[in-house]
Amino acid sequence: MSNDETLTLTLPRPLAHEVRRAVERGDYSEPSDVVAAALSVWIERGSPPAMTDSRVRELVEEADQSGEEQGNLDLDELLAEARGSSKTAR
Repeated sequence: MSNDETLTLTLPRPLAHEVRRAVERGDYSEPSDVVAAALSVWIERGSPPAMTDSRVRELVEEADQSGEEQGNLDLDELLAEARGSSKTAR
């Protein structure tokens, strides 16, 4: 019995093109092998933690507690900017 699970993925065109090319070159037997290999490398390298609002707040708190140079940081503005929107125009 196989431990495989079927997932349906949507990739941006350039990535889908590279997956197809890897199979056409004979580097992999099927697209799922390409994705599995890429994910394995990503996991081996230590997949980055999700950068959630709470994680950003934790990092800012750590920076505040480190005693390093103080700056003028508006956390809510930083989070809004990271999301691609601006809280306020200054």
